[in-house]
Amino acid sequence: MFAMNILQQYTVKQLDTATKLLKEYAVEKDPETLHQLRVALKKIKAVLHYLRSETSWNSKKSKQLLQLLFRAAGTVREMHLRSNWLQQNNYSALAAAAQLQQKIKEEESVFVDRAAEWEGILVKLQTKLEKLTSDTKHEQLLKYIPALKEQVGQFSFATSNEGWHEYRKQVKQLLYAQHWLTEKEKLQLLPVNESKRLDTLQEKIGNWHDMIDMFDWLQEQQFYLSKDKLLHSEYNRAIKKLQQQQLKAEQQLQTEFAEKKTALTQRKSREKK
Repeated sequence: MFAMNILQQYTVKQLDTATKLLKEYAVEKDPETLHQLRVALKKIKAVLHYLRSETSWNSKKSKQLLQLLFRAAGTVREMHLRSNWLQQNNYSALAAAAQLQQKIKEEESVFVDRAAEWEGILVKLQTKLEKLTSDTKHEQLLKYIPALKEQVGQFSFATSNEGWHEYRKQVKQLLYAQHWLTEKEKLQLLPVNESKRLDTLQEKIGNWHDMIDMFDWLQEQQFYLSKDKLLHSEYNRAIKKLQQQQLKAEQQLQTEFAEKKTALTQRKSREKK
């Protein structure tokens, strides 16, 4: 029996982890377990993205299956995030009006009832991806991942707010893909401090995007139509708070990206001399 290459080991590990977490969540319904499940699924998505872009494999069916599970888990996860934000900011009237706790229980039950289907998807993916990743030559990764780092370093998506979410996807692809290399190669490509800086940056973008989602969700609930004065008051305060938080996050990101673009321009200028 042939030894597994690094990418194959990584893929099998994430699929095994996802299966384990899925089973745990079906019993415990712990929000953190669901979050970790989605992290494992994102890492599997990163492998799919690589195979789709660098090989002739038609990944459409596998991508659809994985996305089905990912979105179902995401529906429950988003409700937990909304509920947590309302509770942390003491908006009890909004939380009660939205009936989030009841809806969370309903969505959890729907998700858990389909556990056998989700496990079946992971089994299918493991069969397919274990074979495909076994055919991957390490030299291919040594070309793909540095090129990905170069792409991230150009900040091409980061010139406007609309591009931040896409840029975050690039960064996360790089942060996941670095683990497909040997430890020595990984440290040469992405030293620990640089990796941490990128991870912090993508987290900031993620938090900013969560604020936008929360703001949009609150508006969709149309709480402003209610005659309940307390609900009106909480809604107005929540909207104002989110607008302030979003503006602050945007300003911080704009400043950070401007500094990075300036540093990149200066580096390119020095290299030309």
